[in-house]
Amino acid sequence: MLNDFRYAFRMLLKSPGFTGVAVLTLGLGIGANTAIFSLIDAVMLKMLPVQNAEQLVLLNWASPKWATGILTNLSGNYWTDDSGRFTSTSFSYPAFRRIHDQNQVLSAVFAFADLGL
Repeated sequence: MLNDFRYAFRMLLKSPGFTGVAVLTLGLGIGANTAIFSLIDAVMLKMLPVQNAEQLVLLNWASPKWATGILTNLSGNYWTDDSGRFTSTSFSYPAFRRIHDQNQVLSAVFAFADLGL
């Protein structure tokens, strides 16, 4: 077995172009797989760093028609549900403050926003 490794090493030294391409290909392959696994691990495999993550809820609102006079524009997401109502998980900051201040059901209320990157 040791003779096989010596022979392989000698052959690699005789063709430095092939050796460079092989090492570069292995490096890129290992690096790409590591990056993809790290992303999947962080997003899908690890639990959220909160207590009772299975009890997290995402609030949304629904309106039978566009709330003219109340909503002049909507920054975020919205869609039309099966019954034709406008539905969204986006709230204005004043609406969030009101939900936060008058909350009597949830243990805590927090908000997040897209950084626009």
